[in-house]
Order: sequence, then C-alpha cells, then structure tokens
Amino acid sequence: MVSVTDETPAEFAFKVAGVPFVVANDRLHTILEGDLVVRDELWSGFAFYSVLPDISAFTQQDVYLFGRPSTERNFIHVMVERFCPTVRKQDDCDAAEQDALMLSSYAQLSPDWPVEPIAGLTPIKQTLGPGDDPASPVPWDDIYSIDDAFAAVGGGYISCSRPERLPVPHCEHRFIWRDVLRIKLTYKRSNVHEWAAIRAKSIQILDQLANREPGTDGMKTVYFPKDYNPTR
Repeated sequence: MVSVTDETPAEFAFKVAGVPFVVANDRLHTILEGDLVVRDELWSGFAFYSVLPDISAFTQQDVYLFGRPSTERNFIHVMVERFCPTVRKQDDCDAAEQDALMLSSYAQLSPDWPVEPIAGLTPIKQTLGPGDDPASPVPWDDIYSIDDAFAAVGGGYISCSRPERLPVPHCEHRFIWRDVLRIKLTYKRSNVHEWAAIRAKSIQILDQLANREPGTDGMKTVYFPKDYNPTR
C-alpha cells in the first residue's frame, strides 16, 4: 500500500481497468492497492474529495472544513472504480444488468411519501431500512433514473436519502464512464437539482486526470504498483 498523505508535492501514476491516470497528491485522498491478478493495475480504484461547485484541488482551508459540521461544508466525494473484477472477463460483466438486479430488490414508490421532482430525473423506487413496519414503512432513500435526454453519458441512477431520516441527507449518483469504470458522486441532497452540471464538471476533471502526462508540472512521479511504469 502507498499512502498519498505526504505533504511533499508529488503525483501518482496508475491504471484502473486499462485507463491510465496521473493524479497529484493534493487531489488524491485514498489508499492505493495493487491487484494480484493484473499486476500493473489498481485492485479497485481511487477517490478524492473536493468542494462544490468548482470541484478543484483541495486547499488548506478546504482541509480545515473536515472538522466542521456537515451543515457548514459542501463537499463532493468522487469514487472511480472498476465495475468488472479482474478475475472476470469484461464481456461477462454488464453494468446495466448489475444495476437492474440491485434495483429490483427495492420497494415501489409509496403515495404516502411523495418524492421531490427533479428536472431530468424520474422517481422509480424507494429503499426501506431494517426494522421498518411493513404496514407503514418510512423510506430511507428515493431512487431516480436518468431520463433519456440526459442519459447519453453512462446512464445510471441517483439515490438520495430522505430528510425525514437524516438531518443532512446526501445523494449518490452512479454512472458508467469510458465503458469500464463506475463513477460514484456523493454530495448533499441540497445540490441535487444541479446534478447534470455536477456530473459534467466531474467528467471534465476525470478526463484531465486520464489525459495528463507524468512530469508535466515538474513534480516527482510515483508509479504504482511497482509493475506499472510505461516509461520503462
């Protein structure tokens, strides 16, 4: 494992599902783990925190916000992970089927618990928590599908916790990027009406990280895992 919390400016170069990334450590907030099957790639993926709406690299002021209550910060957590394990062939994995299987276990919409309308999204399901009274359940989450007009980039869905359940509800937006990676964006529900702009900005940043050449900014480059070094 390689820690990326070193204060010395550096960048980490690695691959996930065949997609190369170069990420500076002021952007990367995770632990890198190698894969035992594909020896020159990450096992799962990587993640970073940022602040909406800019989703820029962290500053010292942003780091300070970690110690503040959720009501005083507007973080976004971006997770990039392979949706097909390296022990399986890519052709054997279908992200849409995975999503459909998971969503099939969720509850139908209840007229007793109206779902907030959001442009570009269609409410389709709700999740119930453990111990809920089956006769009068209180939903934990509202699940939205992405309307066709907005689904050109990876489809996916958005799950938002309900304000009746949590004092600061959050949303998770999951979609497929570059056909082999699943992206999960987590942010406060108060931002969900800007979901399309947040997705577009996140993809723009991921494209930059995936197209960046090592050494561009003069920082030390750490290749990970040790079997991955395209310059050799």
